[in-house]
Amino acid sequence: MKVERLVANEYGTFFLKVAYLESINLVPDWNTVYPIPDAIASLSIMPPMTRRPPGRPKRCTYLSTRKFKV
Repeated sequence: MKVERLVANEYGTFFLKVAYLESINLVPDWNTVYPIPDAIASLSIMPPMTRRPPGRPKRCTYLSTRKFKV
């Protein structure tokens, strides 16, 4: 028995193509939608350099009502 016969017709390629026939639009070129000034476009923006402290991170847990910190 073919696997395609075990699945409903709505999950086939025909209905997938029909569902997205008119709703997929091309992505516009962002330079034409919103022009970026050269002063901003030339900047290299990266996240800040951070360094984790050495060692294993401490375990942060919430104590329940019956547990006490020793």
